[in-house]
Amino acid sequence: MPITITQEKSPLFARRKQKYLMAIFGLVIVLIILLLWWGFLREEVQIPISKGTAAYPAFKKPEINWQLLEDPKLQNLSLFEEAPSYEDEIGRENPFVPY
Repeated sequence: MPITITQEKSPLFARRKQKYLMAIFGLVIVLIILLLWWGFLREEVQIPISKGTAAYPAFKKPEINWQLLEDPKLQNLSLFEEAPSYEDEIGRENPFVPY
């Protein structure tokens, strides 16, 4: 049977690790605060846009051309035929029984 020697971690290593974790935690908190300020709390800048420009085109009132409904090509279209009803027995008594 082999002899294993375990070495305990020094308290100095634990303190150093805790300092690094606290620094990372502080950095994350600062980044979250900056993101909140940048995204939500910062004052928005209003850019005036005049109507009729390329960025904001002036829209026309929509007009419906009713003469298209009287087109002979449209009059020659026919409706779909109705599908015949299914007259056989639907399903099986027990669908889980193999054929």
